[in-house]
Parts: sequence; C-alpha cells; structure tokens
Amino acid sequence: MSSLGSFENLLDMSLVLVRNEGDCKERQIEEIVYKLADSPIFENLDINEIKKVIKKVQNIEGISMEEASCIKGDDPNFVEWLTPERIEESFQNDIQYSEDYLKFLKTEENFPGKVVSRIDQATKKILGLCGDPANNNLWERRGMVVGSVQSGKTANYISLINKAADFGYKVIIVITGIHENLRDQTQKRVNEGFIGGDRDLKTAKFKKVGVGRNTGRRVFPRPFSSRSYDFDIAAARRNPIIIDESETKPLIFVIKKNTSILQRLISFFEGSPAVDISNKINLPLLIIDDEADNASINTKYKRGEVTKINSQIRKIINIFSRSSYVGYTATPMANVLINPGIDDPIFGKSLYPRDFIVALNQSPAYFGAERFFGDYSDPNTD
Repeated sequence: MSSLGSFENLLDMSLVLVRNEGDCKERQIEEIVYKLADSPIFENLDINEIKKVIKKVQNIEGISMEEASCIKGDDPNFVEWLTPERIEESFQNDIQYSEDYLKFLKTEENFPGKVVSRIDQATKKILGLCGDPANNNLWERRGMVVGSVQSGKTANYISLINKAADFGYKVIIVITGIHENLRDQTQKRVNEGFIGGDRDLKTAKFKKVGVGRNTGRRVFPRPFSSRSYDFDIAAARRNPIIIDESETKPLIFVIKKNTSILQRLISFFEGSPAVDISNKINLPLLIIDDEADNASINTKYKRGEVTKINSQIRKIINIFSRSSYVGYTATPMANVLINPGIDDPIFGKSLYPRDFIVALNQSPAYFGAERFFGDYSDPNTD
C-alpha cells in the first residue's frame, strides 16, 4: 500500500478530483494537481514528480476532443444504417477488430481515454455515412474527411478501417501519397493498428505486431502489401489468397498513388474469379484516399479529358458493385470544387464528395499554427 504522501497517493487523489469536475482541460488538471501538492502531506515530492502526476492524469483522463461535425448530401435512397441496434448486434457476433484497435491506442500508443472515445465516435459517424455492406443492391458513396495537418487523421482512418471490417466490408484499399516512404509509414501504422502483423508475400513469413501481439487475436485480415514492397501482382497471383464471394476475412491493400501500381491493381481485380457476368465484383469495397487533394483530382482542362491517376481510382471503384470512397485531406478546397455532374461510362462518377463531408476537431494537445501564432480571426487579437 502506498504511503499517504507518495506519488501514487497524489495521482489517486488527483484522478478522483478531476473525475468529479467532469470534462477537464489541460490547464484545469494542472491547477488541481498543484493545489493538492501544496498540502503538507506532499511536501517530500519534488516538482518533477508533481509534473509526472500531471502528465499521467492528462493521459488517463484529461485531454478531450470535440465531436466531429458533418455536412450530408441529399441522396433520397440512402438510409443511415449504423443504428445502436446494429452496433449491439455486431458485438453479439464477436466484433473484434475495433475493440482490438481501441485497446491498442490506450495501452500501446498511450492515447488519453477521451481522445480514444472521440475517435471511436467520429469513425462510427463516418462509417454510418458510407454504404451498408449488408445491402446487396448496387450502391456507391463518395465522402471526404477534413482534419488539420498531423492532427490524427491516420489514427482516424485506421479506426474506420477496423469498423468497416467489423461490419462486413471485404476489400479495403488505402491509397497513400506518391512517395514510397509515406506508403511505408502508412503500411507500418496499418500493420500495427489493423492487420496485426507484417507478412512478406514472397517469403510468406509473418511477424506479429501491434494488435496482433497484445490482444490475443486469432483471426487476421489478409494483406496484399507489406513494408518490404508495394502491391505486386505476380506475388499476389502466386499467393493462395484469391478474391471471390466465399472470402470471409477482409482483404487489405496499402498502395502508393502511382499509375503503375494502380494499373496492377486494376488488372488483378479484372482477372478475379469474383467478377460476375456484369463485369462487377459483388463485394463491398472501401477506399481510403490519403492526401486526397494530391494527384487524385482531375486537373485536365478540356471537357472529356481525365488525368491518369484520377481515371484509375474511378475505374477501381467502377469494378465493384458496392463501394465507398473516403478522401482524407487537410486542404479540401480543390476537392469541393470538383465537377459533381460527371458520370463517364468507363471511369464512373467524379470523386466529388457528394454524400458527406466530415470535419475532425483537433485535440487540445495538438500544436498547430493557432497554438503558436494565435487566432487572427479574433478582431481583438493584437
């Protein structure tokens, strides 16, 4: 048992007071801990121990985030399907990917509990605006998520991937930036937060990481890329995994925004046993387009002309009978100025986010431009 004036005792007492106060911010937590530490019983604690208590309390309870806000499209045929009843039903059906990831964020990444809760809430909102994977009719959804630079977009879309897999999405593609170093960073995060390991498709060796190492997971998604290399159609065809309607595990691809890689993926899907007589794959597809403002937009000036990467992304979407495309960006202006009326017979509709735009609110722990320079929208700012 800890002594009355110990570090542990100050931590326990601080947590009680913070929880009694409710939704405390960083400065409020500092004030509570310093006020407690002024008591004579804690006179033997030095300033560094007190600061450690503050940081510990903030990590456990203190930092909160505002809920994500959104603008919805006016599709009269869309029904928001992610109801509390549907969520409860999924828990009864041994839901696991999302729970593994939320546990990983708390225990391995040391995310504060309230931040994890907000990520969970935000991605439920985003998934609920995507298509229902249990709906076997033809559908496609286009949306966009906006968040500040380095403010947690990757954590958000990995949470979205986990939820999509839990509710029945079978093919998940993460399109990263145009450079391999960014793809590798994203693959590492996806390995840790969703796949649970890193498999080299050429050697078939699989090493557990992240959620695979610390959650007791028995069922793993099927990866078609690794940190060793991007999607390789030859290696994929040698692999025993094939895409057909009998597949029970989610298939995950993490690829560069590169014309050669995208073309390999198109060829792989077009040659899949899952392609039916209408030349469609009848499996629900989720595409996460990271840095959706970069290279994804059709910048051709003349009517009818399409840039290569834009056409390839749209063609992949068009191969599937059920699909949701979600672009993530910190700079959305180019995306919202896309022509929403385009519907090409080969490439399909434009990537305009016609169905929803979700704005992620940053954590108080985020150090962005306003934190350094102030909010100059305030007329009282000097």
